[in-house]
Amino acid sequence: MVKRFLRFNLKLTPAYLVLAVVFVVGIMLTGDEETYTIDMATIIAQISLILILPNIFYMFKYRKERGSFIGFLSIVTLIPVPFAIIAVILKLIYV
Repeated sequence: MVKRFLRFNLKLTPAYLVLAVVFVVGIMLTGDEETYTIDMATIIAQISLILILPNIFYMFKYRKERGSFIGFLSIVTLIPVPFAIIAVILKLIYV
Protein backbone atom coordinates (compact mmCIF):
# COMPACT_ATOMS: atom_id res chain seq x y z
CA MET A 1 0.00 0.00 0.00
CA VAL A 2 2.95 2.33 0.54
CA LYS A 3 3.85 2.02 -3.13
CA ARG A 4 0.28 2.93 -4.01
CA PHE A 5 0.52 6.11 -1.95
CA LEU A 6 3.86 6.93 -3.57
CA ARG A 7 2.33 6.54 -7.03
CA PHE A 8 -0.60 8.73 -5.97
CA ASN A 9 1.80 11.42 -4.76
CA LEU A 10 3.71 11.25 -8.02
CA LYS A 11 0.46 12.25 -9.70
CA LEU A 12 0.41 15.24 -7.32
CA THR A 13 3.83 16.41 -8.55
CA PRO A 14 2.40 19.59 -10.16
CA ALA A 15 0.94 20.62 -6.80
CA TYR A 16 4.28 19.94 -5.11
CA LEU A 17 6.13 21.99 -7.72
CA VAL A 18 3.73 24.95 -7.53
CA LEU A 19 3.92 25.01 -3.73
CA ALA A 20 7.72 24.70 -3.84
CA VAL A 21 7.99 27.68 -6.19
CA VAL A 22 5.63 29.70 -3.99
CA PHE A 23 7.71 28.64 -0.97
CA VAL A 24 10.99 29.77 -2.56
CA VAL A 25 9.55 33.09 -3.75
CA GLY A 26 8.05 33.68 -0.31
CA ILE A 27 11.40 33.06 1.35
CA MET A 28 13.14 35.42 -1.06
CA LEU A 29 10.60 38.17 -0.48
CA THR A 30 10.17 37.89 3.28
CA GLY A 31 13.19 35.98 4.60
CA ASP A 32 14.36 37.51 7.87
CA GLU A 33 17.42 36.27 9.78
CA GLU A 34 15.92 36.74 13.22
CA THR A 35 12.69 34.78 12.76
CA TYR A 36 13.69 32.51 9.88
CA THR A 37 13.44 29.16 11.70
CA ILE A 38 10.06 29.83 13.29
CA ASP A 39 8.64 31.24 10.04
CA MET A 40 9.86 28.29 7.99
CA ALA A 41 8.51 25.75 10.48
CA THR A 42 5.11 27.45 10.32
CA ILE A 43 5.09 27.61 6.53
CA ILE A 44 6.24 23.98 6.17
CA ALA A 45 3.44 22.89 8.52
CA GLN A 46 0.87 24.80 6.46
CA ILE A 47 2.10 23.38 3.16
CA SER A 48 2.15 19.89 4.64
CA LEU A 49 -1.45 20.23 5.77
CA ILE A 50 -2.46 21.31 2.27
CA LEU A 51 -0.71 18.29 0.74
CA ILE A 52 -2.01 15.85 3.35
CA LEU A 53 -5.66 16.53 2.43
CA PRO A 54 -5.62 14.60 -0.88
CA ASN A 55 -3.86 11.74 0.90
CA ILE A 56 -6.60 11.64 3.53
CA PHE A 57 -9.22 11.36 0.79
CA TYR A 58 -7.16 8.63 -0.89
CA MET A 59 -6.86 6.75 2.40
CA PHE A 60 -10.62 6.89 2.93
CA LYS A 61 -11.22 5.73 -0.63
CA TYR A 62 -9.16 2.60 0.01
CA ARG A 63 -9.88 2.29 3.75
CA LYS A 64 -11.03 -1.32 3.47
CA GLU A 65 -7.75 -2.46 1.95
CA ARG A 66 -5.08 -3.72 4.25
CA GLY A 67 -2.26 -1.28 5.03
CA SER A 68 -3.92 1.92 3.89
CA PHE A 69 -3.40 3.63 7.25
CA ILE A 70 0.26 2.55 7.37
CA GLY A 71 0.74 3.86 3.83
CA PHE A 72 -0.87 7.14 4.84
CA LEU A 73 1.38 7.50 7.89
CA SER A 74 4.49 6.79 5.83
CA ILE A 75 3.57 9.47 3.31
CA VAL A 76 2.71 12.00 6.01
CA THR A 77 6.25 11.72 7.33
CA LEU A 78 7.73 12.21 3.84
CA ILE A 79 5.68 15.22 2.70
CA PRO A 80 7.59 17.97 4.59
CA VAL A 81 11.06 16.62 3.73
CA PRO A 82 11.57 18.42 0.36
CA PHE A 83 10.34 21.70 1.82
CA ALA A 84 12.68 21.39 4.81
CA ILE A 85 15.59 20.76 2.42
CA ILE A 86 14.64 23.85 0.40
CA ALA A 87 14.45 25.93 3.59
CA VAL A 88 17.91 24.79 4.74
CA ILE A 89 19.49 25.42 1.34
CA LEU A 90 17.98 28.89 1.09
CA LYS A 91 19.08 29.67 4.65
CA LEU A 92 22.65 28.82 3.69
CA ILE A 93 22.56 30.65 0.36
CA TYR A 94 20.15 33.53 0.64
CA VAL A 95 19.43 34.67 4.18
